Amino acid sequence: MTPTSLPIIFTPDDRESPEGFLLRTFAANQVLPMQVYRWLSLPWSGRVLHHDLELLSSVTQAPLAWLRPRVPTLHYSGRWQLTWQGRHWRSPTTLRGTMHQMVCPMCIHAIGLQRLEWGLGWFCACPIHKTVLMDQCANCAAPIRWNRSAVDVCGRCRRHLRQIERPEGIEPLVLDWLAWMAGSLSSCLEDLPLPASLRGLFPGAPSIDGVWRIISAFGAMRYISTERGRLQQSTVSPTRLLDVATRGLQRLARAMSSGEPEVEVHVSGLRLQELRGSTKADRALARHLLDTAVVGGRIDGPHRLRRGDQLEMFS
Repeated sequence: MTPTSLPIIFTPDDRESPEGFLLRTFAANQVLPMQVYRWLSLPWSGRVLHHDLELLSSVTQAPLAWLRPRVPTLHYSGRWQLTWQGRHWRSPTTLRGTMHQMVCPMCIHAIGLQRLEWGLGWFCACPIHKTVLMDQCANCAAPIRWNRSAVDVCGRCRRHLRQIERPEGIEPLVLDWLAWMAGSLSSCLEDLPLPASLRGLFPGAPSIDGVWRIISAFGAMRYISTERGRLQQSTVSPTRLLDVATRGLQRLARAMSSGEPEVEVHVSGLRLQELRGSTKADRALARHLLDTAVVGGRIDGPHRLRRGDQLEMFS
């Protein structure tokens, strides 16, 4: 017997994640996600899966055409890859997961939604409020999980999520990058053109995934964007991710300018991107950086770019 729909239903908002929409609907009906899964006789895995969507659509009245692109699909062809929001991504670690979510409480209180872009493993700050995202409750320090009573409430202490701090001086390049990612994810068709401030740093129109791989190769103290890396994106704090992004964009900008001091780069990250980048443009950009800028040597640690060399732009 197919369960009937919940008494209170909402229309999905294109700005929100599927977990955020389900949580918003469940909260209005005063049930937890785990309770709904038990009612539907679905195994609880802590995340939304494709084979659960028909039942979840039935009880929430959310169109399957809206849900399906927003729920990641894994593919295996010698290694695991990901399809999400109409795009191919290099690794399942692209997404944050539902057991350690990142949120901007100021956005939640302003619009009542959990934004889609917060599901990206490296989306570390809010370009709207210019503040670092949170991955734990300011009151009890518990990780922010999907199985909670409302979008704006902690699952452990049940107090409203609030901003821990509002660091000043997030780099404009970082904010431009984050805003570009958020805008591109709102469409399943293609990435938006890079803003003028970033266009010279990423010639060849790489994907959202490809841009991050380059940033992390230039910015990581320990390389974190490889699926075999020792540090998993799903548990890296937003503050640390922001540090990586800031450092990576600053170093890349210096590398693109002639006469600047040497900068460090993780060659192993660029080589992995050259082989496994999710698009042709992603692979080409990594190859371009390796061919024109990187000094030879070991490939598993930080290396320095050639002093004073101007990186050639793609034709």
